Amino acid sequence: MKFSASLLLAASASAHFTLTDPKSIGFNDDNEGDSPCGGFSVTSRDNAVEFPSGGLSFTVVSTHAAADWTFKAALLNNTDDFQYLIVPVSQEGLGTFCLQNIPGPSSWAGQEGVVQIAQGATDGSLYQCVAVTFTDGNSGSKPSACTNSSGISVSWNDLPSDAVIAGSSSSSNSSSSSSSSTSTSSSSAASSSPTSAAGQTVSSFGSAALLAAAAYLL
Repeated sequence: MKFSASLLLAASASAHFTLTDPKSIGFNDDNEGDSPCGGFSVTSRDNAVEFPSGGLSFTVVSTHAAADWTFKAALLNNTDDFQYLIVPVSQEGLGTFCLQNIPGPSSWAGQEGVVQIAQGATDGSLYQCVAVTFTDGNSGSKPSACTNSSGISVSWNDLPSDAVIAGSSSSSNSSSSSSSSTSTSSSSAASSSPTSAAGQTVSSFGSAALLAAAAYLL
């Protein structure tokens, strides 16, 4: 554990993040601040994975003690239009955390796309992307990489008023998932129903209400 802690402290000098699962289209520490994909082509198909409508898990290692996150997606034929997969997330604590079974937009099944993971902190924004093919189907078993460091906590934030939910054609006016915190006390991650975590709902998502549930951490 001392070794792991030392690595995190050393990494915090650059204060960037790494996406450990699924693999990104590429990582360059010097260019991670370049939108939309950290200096890599947004249309790259390197390390492409399937993104089932039942959900895909994302594991990151954060070297910021506090940061805000957005998870967005775009179709490959319209990479100027990134849309929200889940509500924005705030994270506190150093280390690994996993957002399990973020649902894919079912209306995009059969199409190629890209997922953008963006981290915002005091020193600016950082980006990594995953090449995906959207599919129908279940999420499958939880990846072994989907774990959370002890002490990581997250809170759920309101969607911007002009936010568009991935797979829908209209903007969302509001979100009722306002700033409810969940702390991690073990190295596991789990999904839950929209109403089971801190009593929050995301009614503005309509048929995509499960989006808010995808990323709750135990």
